[in-house]
Parts: sequence; C-alpha cells; structure tokens
Amino acid sequence: MGFALYAAYRGIPERFGPFGVDEGERGTGLGKILLHLTMTRMRAEGLHSSWFLWTGEASPAGHLYTRAGYQVTRRFHVMRWTA
Repeated sequence: MGFALYAAYRGIPERFGPFGVDEGERGTGLGKILLHLTMTRMRAEGLHSSWFLWTGEASPAGHLYTRAGYQVTRRFHVMRWTA
C-alpha cells in the first residue's frame, strides 16, 4: 500500500525518502500517517531535521509536505538538451 524510508543513504540519516503510496490508496490519509510516523521515529533517534530531494510543489505530495511544515529551501530545474 505504501512505504516511507529515511537514512537510506549511508551517512545521511536526515535524508527522508523515498516515499510513496499506491495510486489506489492515495487520498485516504495513508501518506500523512506514513510521513508523521517516520518523522516521529526520526525524532526518537535524535534527528532534529529532515529533508528530501524534490517533488512538485503543486502535487499531492507537495501539499502534504507543506501541511506538515516543510518549506522550500532550494529549487531545481530539469533541463533537457536537444540537438
């Protein structure tokens, strides 16, 4: 149905993600539960911050992160090369 990871990259315990919810389960609140359970676990391990690489700000995940208190600190632009 869904999953949420952190510390998946060696030496970077504050890195949240990857994170996902099956399309058929989206909109049920499962993502919110997974996010908050993961943040609680991270705090219990003494981590004081968390971050993830990127998501669309207007996506359902982007809205979830904003409601959870995350703020945009950097923006990335996807560039494509055409010949």
